[in-house]
Amino acid sequence: MNRRILLKPNENNLSYTLLVFLFSPLLALIISLKNYKEVWAKNIVLIFSGFYGFMFVIGNAGSDINRYKSRFEENLNLDISLLDYLKLLFKEDKFDFIQPFLSYFVSCFTSDFRVFLLLIGLIFGFFLSRNIWYVISLVNNKPRWFSILFILVFSFIYAIWDINVMRFTLAAHIFFYGVFNVMVRKNNWGYLFALISIFMHFSFMIALVLFILYKLLGSNFVKIYFVLFIFSFLTSELNLSVVKEQMSILPQNLIEKSDDYLNEDYKEKREELNSNKNFRGKYYQSSLKWSVGILLTFIYFKRNKETKKQTNKDTVKNLLGFCLLFLGVFNILSNIPSMNRFQFLSYLFAFALFYIYFSKLTQKNEIRIVYLVLPLILFYFIVKLRIGLEFTGIFTLLGGPVTAFFSDNDVPLIDFLK
Repeated sequence: MNRRILLKPNENNLSYTLLVFLFSPLLALIISLKNYKEVWAKNIVLIFSGFYGFMFVIGNAGSDINRYKSRFEENLNLDISLLDYLKLLFKEDKFDFIQPFLSYFVSCFTSDFRVFLLLIGLIFGFFLSRNIWYVISLVNNKPRWFSILFILVFSFIYAIWDINVMRFTLAAHIFFYGVFNVMVRKNNWGYLFALISIFMHFSFMIALVLFILYKLLGSNFVKIYFVLFIFSFLTSELNLSVVKEQMSILPQNLIEKSDDYLNEDYKEKREELNSNKNFRGKYYQSSLKWSVGILLTFIYFKRNKETKKQTNKDTVKNLLGFCLLFLGVFNILSNIPSMNRFQFLSYLFAFALFYIYFSKLTQKNEIRIVYLVLPLILFYFIVKLRIGLEFTGIFTLLGGPVTAFFSDNDVPLIDFLK
């Protein structure tokens, strides 16, 4: 490979990178990551995400994406206006209406489901790229190897192939985008995006309420948050019937939606599916949970001493308090089927904190804790990358927009590892 491609860009490098993208989006992505300080770099990540969405491989009949495809195909048989369809969603008490509305919107123009995934990929890519660059922008010094690992894991918690579970992953990055702007960048318009996440997935009402609670309480109660956080690790089981009784105060349409998650039969089904997983499937999420727990505990006890070295000490203090409160609540609720997904929403904020905090530490004795959790983090990272191979085809890596329309029914890369 010509080394000039990956060097510092000149004034024409954006045009050059876009030209490269036409033939190799993956190479263009690598160029943008190498030149991450350039203002255009994040937009290459955006359009690569759109390309990935168009090339998304549905290789597993049990994947969630199949439900979205079936709904898209059902939309093709509907003959109503966009406004009437929106009214129909509200009539069905469809609180999280954005995704189905976009699906119907695209189906009015094309029967190709890949075009819908292209749109979803672009939306996902916008928020993913902005979130990554927001975090990176808070550290000015050259990133060290563990900083790069932290930002990679941050990018993989809800990776581009996670559009497989579309609504929740989109809502997660939209929520992070809004909350991070409010809490770190001091932009109050971020509240709007935190609110919009609810209309992508209704369950984010819980996250929004918790965020507002944190804003009211502030970071001065970090000791209480830490006690809650530690307690949450010791909590084993929740009585779902008690939770259902407490949810009676919610609006009726939200109660009906929540019934699926609080159903005992559904919980038993989820536990049975988990018991059938191999070692990787059973423990890769737990490995991330414990690595996050160890690092947050370390930062909590070192916060007063080490934050004196931090130029972003208010950001560190805010993120630490928020992570402890969020994880304290969602660790407890994780025994409710599907609620464990909010733990990973919390990990987004945690790895943003790790990137900022540890980037300023230079002494070997200060970063030993990173070496301690490194095997756990790498285990998660490798398994998550392997999961991505289930939805990534050969033409996604070797093809480009020129060949995209001729590469339908691509083979997932995971088939070559079995």
